[in-house]
Amino acid sequence: MNPEAVLSDGDHPLIRTKVKELTCDRISRLDKLESLCYFVRDDIQFGFPPKWDNVRASETLRYGIGYCNTKAALLLALCKAASIPARIHTGLIDIEIMRGIFPSFAFPFLPLISTAKCNADPGSGSAAGQAARLSQGIDPNGRVRE
Repeated sequence: MNPEAVLSDGDHPLIRTKVKELTCDRISRLDKLESLCYFVRDDIQFGFPPKWDNVRASETLRYGIGYCNTKAALLLALCKAASIPARIHTGLIDIEIMRGIFPSFAFPFLPLISTAKCNADPGSGSAAGQAARLSQGIDPNGRVRE
C-alpha cells in the first residue's frame, strides 16, 4: 500500500474534526488552505514524536509535535479532508546539515500555494523555506520557473 495513503489518514475523525474547526468560517479553498497551513506551521511544535518516522497524521495531531515528514503528512491529511488537492514531495538534505539524523525530508506540494499567503517557514535560508519556494515554482536563485 502507498505509505502516503497510510500515514495521511484524512478520513480519521480527529483530522475531520480539526478541519471543520479550522475552516468553518472560511469560504474559498484558498482561505481554507491558508488556515490549514498556518495551523500546521504555528500550532504543531517542531520536534520528534515517540514513534520517530512511522507516524500517522492523526497521531501527529494528537502529539502536537512533528518535523518536516510528519508535518507534511498532517497537512496532506488535512487537505484531503477539506477536499483540497495536495500530495507529498521529498528531497535530499546534505548529510552535513543533518549530521546523520535523516537523509531526506518531505514537504507538501499544494497547487494552490502559489497564490496563498502562508509561508512554510519565515526563514529564507531554511530547508523548509526552500521547499516552499520550490513548490511555488521559484528556483534556489529566486527566479520564477515557468
